[in-house]
Amino acid sequence: ETVGPLTVERYQAQSGLFAAVDIDSAAQTALLKTLTANPKLGLGQAHYVAARVYTRQNTAPDGLVDPYHLLPYGGRPPELISERWTFAAQQPASAAITATDTLETFTRLSGVNGQVYETSYSGPSDDWRYRSAEQAVEHFVPGSRMRRDDPARSMALRLLTCGGQFTDLAPGQAVAYTEQDWFNQPCLLWDYRTAVQLQRLPRWSSDGQLQADDLPYLADLYNEPTMTTILRLNSQGQVATVETRIGTGVDGLLIESWQLERDEIISIAQIPSELSSVPPSALFEISTERRAVQRPVLFQPTTITESLKLIGGPLLAPVAPNATRWFASQSIVRGGPPFASATTPFEEALWRGLAIQLEVQLDNRTTSRREALYIYQGAAKPFGDLLRSHAIWQGSSVTTILLGAQEVPGWQVITARGAWVLLEIEGTLIAFPDGRSMREYIRSMQIMRPATL
Repeated sequence: ETVGPLTVERYQAQSGLFAAVDIDSAAQTALLKTLTANPKLGLGQAHYVAARVYTRQNTAPDGLVDPYHLLPYGGRPPELISERWTFAAQQPASAAITATDTLETFTRLSGVNGQVYETSYSGPSDDWRYRSAEQAVEHFVPGSRMRRDDPARSMALRLLTCGGQFTDLAPGQAVAYTEQDWFNQPCLLWDYRTAVQLQRLPRWSSDGQLQADDLPYLADLYNEPTMTTILRLNSQGQVATVETRIGTGVDGLLIESWQLERDEIISIAQIPSELSSVPPSALFEISTERRAVQRPVLFQPTTITESLKLIGGPLLAPVAPNATRWFASQSIVRGGPPFASATTPFEEALWRGLAIQLEVQLDNRTTSRREALYIYQGAAKPFGDLLRSHAIWQGSSVTTILLGAQEVPGWQVITARGAWVLLEIEGTLIAFPDGRSMREYIRSMQIMRPATL
């Protein structure tokens, strides 16, 4: 048989290979019962599951005061509502859906106030996830991940392979499993170690920090060796709650939880109309080929007149245009992964047609040589949205820029390429490398508006 993800069917067929040593027979029976008790769907029906989920977060502020960066956890609160709709990809000719029918699944992750943070679709020909904060669609090979199972079923399957003890726990019964050294010798919570390793690094240090945001915050708990997961069952043998806590008791510090709120058969017509198998239009799109060759970016010289038309708003322009050049992306790039060769998010905005670039030649006071520096300008909403979906600064602070005699408020942000300044003027977002020479140059510039040409 082809190697693939562990399923209930694989476990039952090869229980001698997968079954945990540290699991009692009552726990094994209860877990198999809940995993095999799939609801029977009839024509035009869908299985709807809603749960309240909690994930422990780092409560320390991120220290960034500017409004142009990706918020920790994508702005998600620690408590969310998880929803899942499962139905047949093609309605069967018989009165009931069988195990051989291909299923489709929609999921949605929302705040208790209704704000949607994530949606996904899984079906026979596509499998994707959309994150609103990152404005990104990520595609997966259909069938390659167990995305149709809700977290409670996934945890029950893990317990079968790791261990568990059946116990009476008011108001019902439960299966509990304690890991004595979850950081060094994990079985059930194998991804927690990765979380700690990433969370102990600065958020800006790697793309892996976005992965860490999906996991509970544990960087301050890695020296607490014991952690217990409790899977509570209701009177029908369904998973009612799943809790992971520090220590061995039910009153330990809560790390994450899943609590069932609704589990019912509904009409397909009741599935929200905004859910679709077609992913939403996104700024970034990551294909199943994670190392796909990126499209080349072509630039074209442009003029101040053309740049004003491209941006659709005012621009900062030099009074004397000597030793300056304007550039724009020749072809608008939407979708695709972030450009690996972009050294700053401002280059990413340029390549995606969300900003234009002004090249200026200034004296370097340290080397006494002329050097090319770049000013990026774009409409504040789309340019700012890209930064808010992509940028994680090393630091930021409030600053003030002089434009002629006018003081303009702005923000200094620290990137891997040094300090930059961000400011908005009449609906245009402007980014430039910070420094005395550049500030003096900005002070000498003028605002050009489309209506004045």
